[in-house]
Amino acid sequence: MSGDVTGQAGARIRVLDALRGIAILAVLAHHYLTRYAPPHHPYNLYGYATDYPRWLDLGARGVQFFFIISGFVIFMTLGRCRHLVEFWLRRLARLYPAYIVASAITLLVTASFGPLDFRRGLFDYLVGLTFLTPFVSSARLVEPAYWSLIVEIQFYFWISVIYATAGRRFIGAWAAFVGLGALLSVLGHIPGWHLLGSIARQVLLVDHVPYFTAGMIAFQAWSGRREGTRLWGAVALLAYAATAEHLSVPAALVDAGMLVLFLAFVRGQLEWLAIRPLLFVGGISYSLYLVHQYVGVSLIVLLAGPGRLPDLVAFAIATTLCLLLAYLLTWAVEGPGKRWIMRRAQGDLLDAVAQRLPRFAFAPRDFAARPRALQAVGDALVQEHEAAVAPHGVAAAETLSVRRG
Repeated sequence: MSGDVTGQAGARIRVLDALRGIAILAVLAHHYLTRYAPPHHPYNLYGYATDYPRWLDLGARGVQFFFIISGFVIFMTLGRCRHLVEFWLRRLARLYPAYIVASAITLLVTASFGPLDFRRGLFDYLVGLTFLTPFVSSARLVEPAYWSLIVEIQFYFWISVIYATAGRRFIGAWAAFVGLGALLSVLGHIPGWHLLGSIARQVLLVDHVPYFTAGMIAFQAWSGRREGTRLWGAVALLAYAATAEHLSVPAALVDAGMLVLFLAFVRGQLEWLAIRPLLFVGGISYSLYLVHQYVGVSLIVLLAGPGRLPDLVAFAIATTLCLLLAYLLTWAVEGPGKRWIMRRAQGDLLDAVAQRLPRFAFAPRDFAARPRALQAVGDALVQEHEAAVAPHGVAAAETLSVRRG
């Protein structure tokens, strides 16, 4: 494949960050304008003078868009890892440093001036560091948005274990996993069989796995392979239909729109979205997601209300401060933390683990058979997904494809 493809795919890398930016801004708008007002909350916690339109609730679907992006990039990441332990080290290095610090910041901010409902204790923080909060009855999430991180961790577990154990039969094994979740979800509607439905949702992630699988299908299409795409598409659609009773028609339409948008990204038709503001927000989207809800809403409650700032001024100040905080987290914690962990894990440690646990080595796939230009761009895409934005911000992100291509 010619060098032009590298250039085109490099543009797609930046578009992926732009899509992350759109997703996090949609979630933020929902949380800052409608989430803490009736009917979701007993009263208008923000103190706003105006009730904002309910269609803003659809911004919550940005989380599902993140799941699609995650399915795309995590499937690619697996192909670059030699061993199950290496994969998990990459995930730990990517997620944990910023998560530890952001959780602490949220705890301190809410304790200082947050609404009483937002306040958590040290026990909640410590349990949260294990990602086991939903399974500890007396613990609460330090930040409600962290529910999706727990789903991500579960997805990493299932896809990495299936990838390591199924080997070259991974396509069929993943289809069986998704299909089992759909089947148990349907059976769970039978009186007396509700436990099966709980297993489908809480263990097999049937509510979320269609989105991850959609991203995996997109990666197959992006890399020029069709193996498994129809099978995965069929079982993902079955799983989606098995849980569709929980979705409104507008939410289902948004889901369809997300798929169309992501398909356009895979085909290289969204280069026009790669504008500086979206690239910047997308580059700090993980840290912004970690701090935006309780910190931002606490600021709005402090600033808005009768005799205080107008609604949208309070909204803009809270958004700006959370963007700044997320940028600092990305620059000072997320990036350095990842590099620190990976420096200490690379080389002899990973080799020793691979020798001691050969059963969990990843079987060779056909990634190496991809054209060299496309392979280089694929490496750059994973680097971008995992690495923090450099101190120079968007400019560094924009040069990534050039340096890699």
